[in-house]
Amino acid sequence: MNTNYRIGVGLLIEDEAFNRMRFAQMGVARATGVDFGLLQPPHITVVRPFEVEEIEDIYHVVRTIESASKEFYAKDIDFSALEAFGNSTLYFKPDEISFLNHMHLYIKRQIFRDVTLKDSSTVDGRELIFHSTIAYKLNDLQFKKGQIWLGSQEGLVPIHAHLRKIGLFLQVNGQWIVIHTVILRES
Repeated sequence: MNTNYRIGVGLLIEDEAFNRMRFAQMGVARATGVDFGLLQPPHITVVRPFEVEEIEDIYHVVRTIESASKEFYAKDIDFSALEAFGNSTLYFKPDEISFLNHMHLYIKRQIFRDVTLKDSSTVDGRELIFHSTIAYKLNDLQFKKGQIWLGSQEGLVPIHAHLRKIGLFLQVNGQWIVIHTVILRES
């Protein structure tokens, strides 16, 4: 079967951190009328979305994240800042990036050693900025409303997260679903 699959890899946010991040996503969606942030579970992008043509490539990515689960330990990370990409995306910024960068490079090298990409520019070229999205596809007015709502939420950050699962995401009808997870080793 030949078709295009849009997939990505992320560290899943769980437990109380999940609830606090989802609260922010819902609050900004309510304030702006834009709910795209709710179309994916709270997570930190580790390998930005890319397209593959074969279902076998998805199985290769599954094997890659299973291998990563044996190489990496679960990690505690804090999110102490709210930041933005331009005037269209609001996100939580993680404090610890060396662990994330190491995992990103490991997984990316493993995946793209054996997978032919439909368009390699989706993973090469731009520096990956680690983040957990609150809202995206905002216009200027919606962006301002989102910032105001976030600013009104005392104690929203810092958020502490214990990152212990890697997820493989698949985009289906504009929504990101997790199709496979692996648990990292505990130290």
